[in-house]
Amino acid sequence: MIKETPPKHIKTRTMVNAKGTIELEINSWAMLTNYWEYYFTSDKRGDNVLALVMGVETEIGDVSIPELKEHVISFTHNLNEVNAAEGWRWKDGLGVTG
Repeated sequence: MIKETPPKHIKTRTMVNAKGTIELEINSWAMLTNYWEYYFTSDKRGDNVLALVMGVETEIGDVSIPELKEHVISFTHNLNEVNAAEGWRWKDGLGVTG
């Protein structure tokens, strides 16, 4: 269900933390069976990709795509359908801030 490369017509969106000190270019989003949300960047290292993960805590780090695939219940490259992570906002000001 996870598509590692977004279609060419899909644009990334920039998410900014509440302090304005961290910006991430997000290209896709997924929700897993544990209801954790993953905001994926294009920064890929082998089978891993840099992502902001909103679970018990909100953290940024490398995640393994093969390990996640079987647990995905929702996935999109259309980031206009996705709220920013809690404590973050979309830099373009569109949509709901987390």
